[in-house]
Amino acid sequence: NQSNKPRPFWKKVPGTNLIVDGFKHVGPDCTNYFLSHFHADHYGGITRHFSAGKIYCSRITANLVVHNLKVDASRVVALPLNQVCVIDDTEVTLVDANHCPGSVMFLFKRRDGQVILHTGDCRFQECMKTDISLVNVRIDTLMLDTTYCDPRYKFPSQKAAFEAAISIVRDHFESQRTLFVFGTYHLGKERLLFEVAEEFDIRFLVDKTKYQTLSCLELDPHLMARFTTETIVTRFRVNPIMHITFKKLRTLLNNKERFSSVVGFRPTGWTFPSASGGTHTRNYSKQQKGPVTIYGIPYSEHSSFDELRDFVRFVQPKKIIPTVNAFSKKKVDEMLRLLSMP
Repeated sequence: NQSNKPRPFWKKVPGTNLIVDGFKHVGPDCTNYFLSHFHADHYGGITRHFSAGKIYCSRITANLVVHNLKVDASRVVALPLNQVCVIDDTEVTLVDANHCPGSVMFLFKRRDGQVILHTGDCRFQECMKTDISLVNVRIDTLMLDTTYCDPRYKFPSQKAAFEAAISIVRDHFESQRTLFVFGTYHLGKERLLFEVAEEFDIRFLVDKTKYQTLSCLELDPHLMARFTTETIVTRFRVNPIMHITFKKLRTLLNNKERFSSVVGFRPTGWTFPSASGGTHTRNYSKQQKGPVTIYGIPYSEHSSFDELRDFVRFVQPKKIIPTVNAFSKKKVDEMLRLLSMP
């Protein structure tokens, strides 16, 4: 699974031999690799035979790497959050990234005092301004998740997205013949499920693969009990997000004696672009075809454009290195211009 292409510059921590999310680009110059979270576009290159060096990550991500990728546990090192560790003469601190479960940012401090913050994939939120690992820290280089570095992407807070989903469920809840289906990734969007389960005191039906993933997250037993693989009498299910389509959802109504309508949820920031400058009077989109209704909930686990700018103002780095959509100098220069606008 190794790539013959040159290693992208944003995969290597400047001034070190440390690699972040660059497992397709291993080489003799590095034996210490950092995995920000368990999404395939970041762990790509890791197989059960990975032997290029140690993999450093959070404990939850370590669970997932060992369980799902069958990597020898001796090659995976789980680091604690908000504690300084020294690896290859570089201080490393893991900081919660508010992305998927187990996701972290890496705060590196080199021997010469230079400080680099690599965000991995991150959703900036106000509470990060008081994070003990970030407060009063001078950042020389910010390696930033620029997924939504475009003024079009101005979506609501995660709390507002949760409230929108809960409001929709409440509007349909009284009909016992309505089936609710929430789309998620293999890992990701779980917080929305937690919020809905707690609000309505319900359990979600999940498949065995999703249940095994949830089992790796070290959830509170009360939360873990909200999920089951047993075909119990529940109107709430979790399906892959790509299955939240009219065609797929309609097949769930074949047993007409039980359900007469289905409400699907697609939680993603991509449902809420506002490039035209138009206004949104509600925090969701809605499409309906017969007995199937699909709601787009703008629940993103990446920072919106405004949040990216807020993050940069908070960190005040001397240099920014975009890590997403950074494949041309023109694009990088444009993102840097947008991030530095007054």
